[in-house]
Amino acid sequence: MKLPHVLLGIVIAFLFASEWVTAKAMMDHVPAFFLNCLRFAILSTLLSPWLCKPIPCSTWMLGTIAICYMVIHFGLVFLGMQLGLDASSTIVVGQAGVPFSALLGFVVFRHKPHYATIAGIILAIIGLCVVFGSPDIRHSPLGFVCVVTGVFSWAVGNILISRLPHIPTAQLLAWFSLFSVLPLAAISWLVDPAWSQLISGMTHYHWLGIIYITCITTLLGDGGWYWLLQRHPTHHIAPFMLLAPLFGALLSILFLDEQITVPMLVGGGMILSGVAFTFLSHRTQTSSLAEG
Repeated sequence: MKLPHVLLGIVIAFLFASEWVTAKAMMDHVPAFFLNCLRFAILSTLLSPWLCKPIPCSTWMLGTIAICYMVIHFGLVFLGMQLGLDASSTIVVGQAGVPFSALLGFVVFRHKPHYATIAGIILAIIGLCVVFGSPDIRHSPLGFVCVVTGVFSWAVGNILISRLPHIPTAQLLAWFSLFSVLPLAAISWLVDPAWSQLISGMTHYHWLGIIYITCITTLLGDGGWYWLLQRHPTHHIAPFMLLAPLFGALLSILFLDEQITVPMLVGGGMILSGVAFTFLSHRTQTSSLAEG
């Protein structure tokens, strides 16, 4: 990989970590589903010109992926933080999405499992059990379940998006955002119906946080991620995400005054090792195919 692409991968990992830390900082005043509803309403408006362009797939498929990615994934992950999970814990648990994706690949695509992938999945699951011993997770088991469910939905979205033809990143984000606004608005209205009070209670710091999550972490972070995926194999790009927990821990300590516990270090290390094993298996299988 060229050096600028490597630097871009590092920046994207930082942006993804900062997104969850920023969201956690707003959870006391801006509920999870309401925050995501505002976020994707703004994003769909900014990218609305891309909605006029023809798409080479069914809108039903795009809507299904939007539900998995934007509604269930972001909604439940942010809800987990709203229920009491630390941002650092959430980011570490979020890494389990890679082994989940590999597991779904075995079931959906009948991929032949590599021993390193199997070891990675088992290690990641054990790591999740160890992380459950962290104080913030013990005090909010429902939040932990929400994050794990949201991460699994992200893995399902990965399987679905892998079946799409080539679509420009901005167009994907435009349709995903459009399809997610109404479901998020409906859930938010059911959970937090007093929208006028929520909006009136938001300060300029909250609006700056939403703008940052929308325009910086989503447009630049997700957009840059898709840009790299179009130019490099997945197993070359995915390891950059191993940096996200490191950035997340540093940002959480600096700005949220969070504490890194022993269960988080041990369990997080096991999850990241499981992710690394999964990447290793993809690299090994790709090398074997190339040699053959």
